[in-house]
Amino acid sequence: MSDDDSFDAAYHAAEATSDLFNRELLLFRVLRDEDRTRVETRDDVMGWGVQFPTGQCYVDWYREAYAPEDRLDNPHVSIYGSLSDVEQGTGGTVQPLAVHEVMR
Repeated sequence: MSDDDSFDAAYHAAEATSDLFNRELLLFRVLRDEDRTRVETRDDVMGWGVQFPTGQCYVDWYREAYAPEDRLDNPHVSIYGSLSDVEQGTGGTVQPLAVHEVMR
């Protein structure tokens, strides 16, 4: 099992029990999903986000991934209630990048 597989397995197990997210921050990126993403992008990465111990997720959008006519003029952050909400709302796929413990 690779490190990525181990991380993904731990991430999904923790999400199911909500244990990990009571005391850690999860850093992630939102990737374009060919089957579900409704907006064309120039890059697979649509944005980066963080999930707080409360479960709330903040996503900072990678504006340069979008064509100029579809791009916002200024930086934009979206707030979601969970990782599932991020995927549902964006049509993208959440890819975990790192976990950081914030409470002991």
